[in-house]
Amino acid sequence: MKKSTLLKMALTLAGAFVFVGANAQTPLQYVIYDSTAVAPANIDYVTVGSKLGYYVDPDPVYHPDYDTDGSLTGGFTWTWATASTSANTPTYSGALNNYVEITYPDLGNYKILVRENAPAAYGGCTGGWIALNVTAVDAPTAQFTNTGSTNTCGNLGATNIVVQITENVPASLAAYAFTVNETVELLDGDDNVVYTSTATTAAYAFTTAAKFKSTHAAWGGSQPDYTLTFSRNLNVLTWAVADGGDNKQYRTKYTYELITPAAATAGTGIVSAISQKSEFLNTGEITAHAFSGTNPLVYIVNPNPTTGPIYHIPNTYAY
Repeated sequence: MKKSTLLKMALTLAGAFVFVGANAQTPLQYVIYDSTAVAPANIDYVTVGSKLGYYVDPDPVYHPDYDTDGSLTGGFTWTWATASTSANTPTYSGALNNYVEITYPDLGNYKILVRENAPAAYGGCTGGWIALNVTAVDAPTAQFTNTGSTNTCGNLGATNIVVQITENVPASLAAYAFTVNETVELLDGDDNVVYTSTATTAAYAFTTAAKFKSTHAAWGGSQPDYTLTFSRNLNVLTWAVADGGDNKQYRTKYTYELITPAAATAGTGIVSAISQKSEFLNTGEITAHAFSGTNPLVYIVNPNPTTGPIYHIPNTYAY
């Protein structure tokens, strides 16, 4: 039997509503909201401006057929409201019965209330208020914290490259999809590419199905700024020109670029677990949110010039 008057909230990332099993009137992706849990489990995080749907279980005595065919006993209503202690006011849409869609227009905290009301034929009784705590946060951003360099003379030693991701959610809920591409090229004195020693490859490729999160070895930082830190030993300068094999040293260019995950259907940038979840009602849509800062990140290491021989007029010129 379903638990009565417990608010259900979406915790999964995306997908169509699927109705299964004994809980036939509750989409599979929804779970029971637990207001007694320890934070952040008792907070529903959403991306500001998003709209999400919520279900309330009807009282099982008054609605005995709900689990089997979804029918509600006539005359019952549900009142949705915002608590007076809420920092912000959402927008409610839909029939305002035991399912409602709520839009969060502002950053910050919301407290949503709901209760079931019986009609006069059943005594006009009202149920107790059930509360839902919601926090709306900015969409995620990501950027390199490095500035790069193009004027290094000689070898550049091991250098940490840092991608900073900003989203004001707890680490236990922070997860991100994006790609870091790497390209290594040899340049002449006019910045022309004479050889691509390493074609563009993904140094990291975090998908919407396998996001970058706190379990990853390169994870760091703390709320709201998380980091991906990796090293590249930028000290290889001797490259043979592809068609010459002349063993000359060339200027070496290392390029790192943040790339939108392939699954994104709109925008360019990064996708987070929370931003993807916040598009739950837009089935199939995944919006990427813009990167910031310097992108791509470029390092150029310059070999010491090879001093050539001195030419002179031979002593035998006029002999």
